[in-house]
Amino acid sequence: MSCVERSKWALHRSGTRLLTNDKRARNFCRESSIPCLDLPAILRGLWVRQVMSKEQVRQLLRQIETEQGMVIKNKEAIFE
Repeated sequence: MSCVERSKWALHRSGTRLLTNDKRARNFCRESSIPCLDLPAILRGLWVRQVMSKEQVRQLLRQIETEQGMVIKNKEAIFE
């Protein structure tokens, strides 16, 4: 069993979600039917579940982009 196959098996068996901001890891999970969340999904969940207001999430998003130098594409999809 390859390292990738062992990783898939471990993630499936554990029943946990993978949290990632890596596009390749996210695509791998989707192709392998492994539950995962990326940063936009987490940010969306914060306001959908009323943990934070939309404005608070927008401020957090700006802070992440400014302080971490990240570029989050499709920002408006987070707030749909």
